[in-house]
Amino acid sequence: MGKGIERMLRGSVWSLLTVLIVSGQVYADTFHLRGGGSIDGKWLNPDREPGGAYDIRTEVGLLRLAAAQVTRVTVTTAERARYEALLPKMPDTVAGHWKMAEWCREQGLGAEREFHLEGVLRHEPDHADARRILGYVKVDGEWTTQDAQMEARGYVRYRGRWTLPQEMEADKRAEEAEQQVKDWRRKIKIWSSQLGGRRGDTAYDNIMAINDPMAADGLADLLFATGDSALQVALIGKLAKMQTGVSAGALIDGALQMESEELRVRCLDGLEAYGAERAAMEFVRQLKNPDNVMVRRAAVGLGRLPNPNAIRPLIEALITTHRVQISSGNPGQTNVGFGSGQGISGNSFSAGGGPKHRDIDVQNREVLDALIKMTGQNYQFDEVAWLDWWAVRSMPAYVDLRHGE
Repeated sequence: MGKGIERMLRGSVWSLLTVLIVSGQVYADTFHLRGGGSIDGKWLNPDREPGGAYDIRTEVGLLRLAAAQVTRVTVTTAERARYEALLPKMPDTVAGHWKMAEWCREQGLGAEREFHLEGVLRHEPDHADARRILGYVKVDGEWTTQDAQMEARGYVRYRGRWTLPQEMEADKRAEEAEQQVKDWRRKIKIWSSQLGGRRGDTAYDNIMAINDPMAADGLADLLFATGDSALQVALIGKLAKMQTGVSAGALIDGALQMESEELRVRCLDGLEAYGAERAAMEFVRQLKNPDNVMVRRAAVGLGRLPNPNAIRPLIEALITTHRVQISSGNPGQTNVGFGSGQGISGNSFSAGGGPKHRDIDVQNREVLDALIKMTGQNYQFDEVAWLDWWAVRSMPAYVDLRHGE
């Protein structure tokens, strides 16, 4: 900023201060009017009944405003009122403005403090302390601000921080995408609430017409919220076609969490085309799930989406241990609630005196099936035999066992 323009702006600001000083008493409260504009005055009845009129003492006398005329009232704090009382007594000098700026700092009046620091610079442009407080630094003998320095380096101010233009554009695109996701979620929620009602057919058609990948979050929400299996089949198909990270994540969750085997299989069908590697990573993680149901579903997924990195974790998941609640039946009988075909080891006992829990070793047939499919080997549930095979397979093709020959 040129020194001439800077002096002109400071002069304009000082003119405003002069108007305040010569206008006499400054009133604390501002009443903003419905038709525009405002009135300054002392609010005489702040404890009025709701809907009651505003009684105000203005510079020209008493005034009453109907509640309908006022949109809001800005009440000045005690510190601000004290400031306005001191302002006419302040000399228009470097010392006067500096003293007032320090008083404003102590009272927490930031904007007023800045005004008086600018007043200091109007009289003494090289006042180092005022410059420093206002954010100026001296570069090559000239005062400049951090803002000017950052702008000279190509940065722009965006949402309260300095960033490069390309980063700002990326942030804007991300914000726009986030807003699109929110908009789709809102629309899909409205349409889903109309399903089965008078507008149900139109709502269904609206949902089926969606092909924007930004709608994947909303479609995933509906997939897990609805109990309509036909709609779920259609939603799985739409998510599979979108082939985005969000849609793949929804299909992975569906392959693990949906109660219907048909729906889980359809989710795996979609993941074969897109998201198989990510799905395999999640299925491997689920092999350590305390819930045996999740272990077996993860193994089914790995059987459909084979991945060599899953072989060792599958071997370790052939037999898993799970803590289960024992339900008492006939003496010596233990009901642990696993599906048919599961090999379960553990001594049976009858429960008494409330729920009992114990650790059960379970042979997971789905894990074995996945291993057989991936490796072409079958060592049944002999984990040691599987690990021996894996160790040999993992060795380098040629190992020179000669030492120093």
